[in-house]
Amino acid sequence: MLLAVVTFSSTYVLVALSIDRYYAIKYPMNFSGSWRRARILVVTAWALALVLSIPIGVLYHERPVQGRMQCWIEFSEPWQWQLYMTLVATAVFVAPAFIISICYALIVTTIWAKSKLYTHKPTLDDTRRASSRGIIPQAKVKTVKMTFIIVLVFVLCWSPYIVFDLLQVYGYIPRTQSNIAVATLIQSLAPLNSAANPIIYCMFSASKATR
Repeated sequence: MLLAVVTFSSTYVLVALSIDRYYAIKYPMNFSGSWRRARILVVTAWALALVLSIPIGVLYHERPVQGRMQCWIEFSEPWQWQLYMTLVATAVFVAPAFIISICYALIVTTIWAKSKLYTHKPTLDDTRRASSRGIIPQAKVKTVKMTFIIVLVFVLCWSPYIVFDLLQVYGYIPRTQSNIAVATLIQSLAPLNSAANPIIYCMFSASKATR
């Protein structure tokens, strides 16, 4: 169950990060409620991860496999596997990706609209007026770029695993030895998402330090 909690939480924290970035871009001068909003989003993400992991903890059972106890989910009918994988794919990937896409569409729209207010070379008076109008600071735009790359890596790591499993449970991919080997390779891509995030943070921190 703890593995499911970590999986869900890593996804929903990205959703929370995208929502937070949207509010930061939409209201760049609103500093008072930023920390409170971030805490609420993170707590909500972890709470959802815990709640959605409860059914998985109930369905998993230990059984001996090759002399070792392992956790397995057993369904007697194919449609039960199809329903289970559809719900998991929706909760882990489809719904979060949809929400994240909406957030970034709104972010791009907001940046495009606000950039039209400040396209010429700024003077001191222009800078003061820009601050009063809520022109987006460059640091926040850079943070949005970093978040976008993190989300892109998330989609690239998780989509092959989700798509392959859905095609398999719905009978479009037969369970042969070669396909099982491919499935093992694809499943190893999903954990790479967690390993890639620190590298992305390091790259953006290094580019900031060199400027």
